[in-house]
Amino acid sequence: MSDRLRQSGFVDLQLARWRNRRGQIVAHWQRLAARERRILKVAALGLALLFSWFGLIEPPLEKMAHWQAELPRLHSQSVALEEVLRDMAPIAGEPVDLWQRLRQSLDTSPLNGHYRLAEAAESPPESVRVLFMDAPAGPLMEWLQHSAPELRLTITEAHLRRASATDTNGPVATVSGDIRLEPAQTAKETR
Repeated sequence: MSDRLRQSGFVDLQLARWRNRRGQIVAHWQRLAARERRILKVAALGLALLFSWFGLIEPPLEKMAHWQAELPRLHSQSVALEEVLRDMAPIAGEPVDLWQRLRQSLDTSPLNGHYRLAEAAESPPESVRVLFMDAPAGPLMEWLQHSAPELRLTITEAHLRRASATDTNGPVATVSGDIRLEPAQTAKETR
């Protein structure tokens, strides 16, 4: 492409124009008085300094000032967040182990006596399997909607069926089956 431009004379034409324009500028500069040259040099230096200040120095200084003002606020928010997270930690006397917390939650609900936790060999290492036998359906659904999320558990699999009972029109429906629960991922784990 550049060879074609040279052959067509485009490059030579542009160089000739540049030389002509440069010659005009030099001639105009030489016709100026020494005082005018000095004024133009000072003005050019002033413009260069203004450009350097407003274009290169002031923006980083403003960012530094902004972050120096923001850091104390962010630090106080971080401290407040740490306090909230510390308050969310298991209360003294509350079991730290997932199995103990799950067992305690089920024992204090109407589901006591209607469940069995699967052995470790029966469920994957990061999940808990709970087997329900003739459990009241209402309390079970309430426990799954409210208590399981409070324990930071998510339901990954559920197989429930209405328990075989002779009175299907009774006031309390019972269900049997198994539910697999896994610990909910925290924000740090999802990254």
